[in-house]
Amino acid sequence: MLAKKVILTVSVFFICGSFIFAKENTASVKLSLVPSISTPKKDIVEGLDFAIISTKSKKVTGFQFSFLYAEIAEKSKGAQMAVYSKTQDFDGAKAGLISLSENVRGYNLGAISFTNDFTGFQTGLVTSNSSIKGLQIGIVNVSEKVTGVQIGLVNLAENMEGVQLGVFNVIRQSHLPVMIILNAKFN
Repeated sequence: MLAKKVILTVSVFFICGSFIFAKENTASVKLSLVPSISTPKKDIVEGLDFAIISTKSKKVTGFQFSFLYAEIAEKSKGAQMAVYSKTQDFDGAKAGLISLSENVRGYNLGAISFTNDFTGFQTGLVTSNSSIKGLQIGIVNVSEKVTGVQIGLVNLAENMEGVQLGVFNVIRQSHLPVMIILNAKFN
């Protein structure tokens, strides 16, 4: 019982202190039910952005978590986790059943993952990118330009410098565009 009271007291002081000592227009802890119901009402978070249903911030340096929807509008770094996660320019780790991003450098896990420009390690059931530099693992991997490795049942690339491992592999701009088990192209 005493341990619970101590943890509760420390938590309250931490949350209150984060509001007091946060930079102007910045929150160290942001708690939301939905974006319009949040405390404090700040769009820049340097610390924890936590939501029960959904959260949307301009910029996050730290950890953003929501049970359903999480979105970051500008360049951010840290970690993001939600059923549906969305970012613009992100450095760090992302996880969501559906993960949408413009630019990611780091790790991305999503059952369905769509990224414009990705550098790092991407895993999911279905992964799709305009450009990827790194490792892409999924049941179906689709990318316009790949520099690295694709591993999956079906791997599709318009142009590639690297290796595909899977049951069905396609590199459209290649002398051998379709291969089974292994396909590769190096410029």
